[in-house]
Amino acid sequence: MRARYPDREGYVESRGVRVFWEEYGAGDRAVVFIPPWQITHSRIWKMQLAYFARYFRVIVFDMPGNGRSDHPPTGYQLEAEAAHTLAVMDATATPRASLVCLSRSARTGAIIAADHPERVERLVLTGGNLSDGVPQNRKFDDRRERHEGWEKYNRHYWLTDYADFAEFFMSQVFTETHSTKHIDDGVAWALETTPEVLIATVDEARTSRPMADILAAVRVPTLIIHGTKTPSVRSTPQSVPMPRSPAPCSCHSREPDTARRRGTRSASI
Repeated sequence: MRARYPDREGYVESRGVRVFWEEYGAGDRAVVFIPPWQITHSRIWKMQLAYFARYFRVIVFDMPGNGRSDHPPTGYQLEAEAAHTLAVMDATATPRASLVCLSRSARTGAIIAADHPERVERLVLTGGNLSDGVPQNRKFDDRRERHEGWEKYNRHYWLTDYADFAEFFMSQVFTETHSTKHIDDGVAWALETTPEVLIATVDEARTSRPMADILAAVRVPTLIIHGTKTPSVRSTPQSVPMPRSPAPCSCHSREPDTARRRGTRSASI
């Protein structure tokens, strides 16, 4: 059972793949929630939908690679994900919207805001992973006999024991007290994709130009929300003149009332 069911849903074809979308609420102003990484899909936003739909027309979608969208073996460049987002906006008759992004999709939202500012009313970057690629401390291609902690962020481990990585990863994303349901949901969503898809998202994650250049081109009103202990805060290019005042929450993904809590270190989706 959901707190609210979509008022409309459908598919749009974008770059040869089908993208599933849902629309909640009505009104002249729209908010598009962009899913973070293919380890999850649009249900990551389930705690936000019912509330925001009281005041805005809300659009969510499954990025290709998870959920009800197609799961192609390749095509996970960030520019492609920006194109999928714009295709969903076109399919839902949304010429302009505020974009709410989380982790990896912060880069997607920044690309849209930089290249298509006429389509973006406001930009919200939550727990933004704004690096140009895989963080250097994660040895993604290393072969090792054992994988402990973040050593599990590794292509060979994913192909060997993806389910264990999913459980570990979601335990790092949802770090607040009483997060069992969030972790269980996250693991279930992670198992709707494959390790091969996630590997492709990492291999193809680099942008065609530096993120610092993309961020410097953003001129729309932008809100940056970042937990005090989310590691990816370090990945915002220091050359970009952005305010750096982390939010008091520390979990990477937004849970109910999390702004009033403080917790432990969390992951970057």
